[in-house]
Amino acid sequence: MWRRRAADGGLKSESAAAPGNMRAAASLEQRGFRWGYFRYVMFACAATAHIALAAADCEPPRADIARAATTLVTKPAIAWTPVQGATSYRVRIQSRIPNGRVLAQHDVAVNEPRFFPPQPLADHRAKVTVRLAAICGKEASAESVSWFVIDASAACSGEGRVENRAYALTDGRLITKQESRTIPHVQSARPLCAGARGEAAYRVTAGN
Repeated sequence: MWRRRAADGGLKSESAAAPGNMRAAASLEQRGFRWGYFRYVMFACAATAHIALAAADCEPPRADIARAATTLVTKPAIAWTPVQGATSYRVRIQSRIPNGRVLAQHDVAVNEPRFFPPQPLADHRAKVTVRLAAICGKEASAESVSWFVIDASAACSGEGRVENRAYALTDGRLITKQESRTIPHVQSARPLCAGARGEAAYRVTAGN
C-alpha cells in the first residue's frame, strides 16, 4: 500500500499491485475467449461429423442395369437395390439420340425402388442415362449413374413386308417406292432407247 497527495492536499491510498491485477484480469479474459473459441470449434466439428455420418449412412442406390446393356423395350422398368433407411428415392432419367437431341426427361421422387416411364423413352434408338439418389430423412445420398441403350429398330422384322426404293444414279432422286412381300426373287433392269432395248442387268431381292 502506498499514498500520494491528492489535489485538495489530502492523502489518497492506492494499491501498488494495481498494474499486476490488471494484467491478471486481461490474462483471464484471454483465457476465457480461447476456451469459448475452442468450444465453438469442437461443436462445429461435432456437427460436421454428425452430418457426414448421416450422409454416409444413406448409401447411393445401385440400378439393376448392366453397363452399356441394350434393350428392345421402349418403356423399360427402372429398378434398383433398396437402401436401408431410405424413405424415398430421387430418379433422374434422360433419353437422347446418340450425339443428338433429347427425347425424354424425368425428374421424380418415388417411394419404391422402381420407376415405370409414363411414355416411351425412344421410338427407335436412344441412350438412356439414369441417376439415382436415396433420401434418408433430411439427408440425401450421393448419386449413382448408369446408362443403357434402347434399340427398337432391331425388333422390326417387317412382318413379311419390305419397302423397295429406286434412285437415279445421276442425281440420286427417288424414282419409285413400293411395298412388297418378302418372297425372294430376281429383278431385271433394261435400258430403253428409241426402237431398241439395252442389255438387262439383274439383281436378287427379298420382295416382289
